[in-house]
Amino acid sequence: MAFIQYCCRSFFTFLLALAFADCSKKSTNVPVQQDSVFKTRPLLTGKLIYHSYDSYGARSKIYLYDFAADQLTCISQNWNIFDPMNAHFNNNGSKIVFMGEAVQNGKWDIYTWNTGSPDSPVNLTAGDGCRDEDPKFSPDGYSICFKQTPTGGNGNLKIMDLNGTITNNVTNNHIESGMPYYAADTTALLYARGAGSASDIYAVNIDGANDHALANVPGIQEYYPIVLGPSTFLYTRWYSKSNQVDQVYLGYFSNNTRNRLPFNTIDADYSDAFPCDSNKVVLSCDKAGGAGAYDLYIADMKTGSMHSLSLYNPNINTSLNELGACYTR
Repeated sequence: MAFIQYCCRSFFTFLLALAFADCSKKSTNVPVQQDSVFKTRPLLTGKLIYHSYDSYGARSKIYLYDFAADQLTCISQNWNIFDPMNAHFNNNGSKIVFMGEAVQNGKWDIYTWNTGSPDSPVNLTAGDGCRDEDPKFSPDGYSICFKQTPTGGNGNLKIMDLNGTITNNVTNNHIESGMPYYAADTTALLYARGAGSASDIYAVNIDGANDHALANVPGIQEYYPIVLGPSTFLYTRWYSKSNQVDQVYLGYFSNNTRNRLPFNTIDADYSDAFPCDSNKVVLSCDKAGGAGAYDLYIADMKTGSMHSLSLYNPNINTSLNELGACYTR
């Protein structure tokens, strides 16, 4: 019986590999041992998920890259979902949550998918009549925070369980509020409040209390907060009012210190930073010399060094925008 089950699993794995064959790529054409540049690239053995598109809402696809296996797979290839994007791993990498459209009408929904499963993603917000975006798992993986925008209203923060039941209506702001991210102890959310030059980084308890600013330089856009740990967070902001390139900053919960990280330059955009380990982040950047618009890089927060993801697999960075990366160990 065990042999029969093994054969069935092997045959199923073969069929699944055929289904992904046109969008699963290894960089076998670049021998690591013959290229000295690979000796300096950071060693990563986890998995990366990101989306690639021409523009927001224009044929986005989600890709999964396995560093250890050097395997790049377009996981959304056979999903009947328009423009899936902004995926986030749960605490052990067994699930992702992302936003997409069941019908191409601008009404985004929140989906979950078991990583590597042949099953289609599950739509958690189907039929709610709202625009649901920016989902992130809680640190324990049991809940999801996201932005919900009713027709004619402003975006506000919600929390739901893994069945799609709303458990917390966190904010009721009359100003756009989105991009939530859980604090390390799950008691609060960081988020972006406002739009454009009025966008700032706020924190709020999950019960709606203690809604306060963490980074709010007047006239400077500040957005996309990502929690590093109990004491620090990452976010993106303009360099200045007159130079509106995006830069990645490090913030501290305990004080008002905000550090511009050393890999930034003032002639390119750096955004969507997500931690890979205690020193390194994966981010998107449109600096000269890349494959296209926004490319993915590994950047060191201490030394400022940057390595293109093309050094790991030449098919990752393309002429499109590679954005919204998330890493799991």
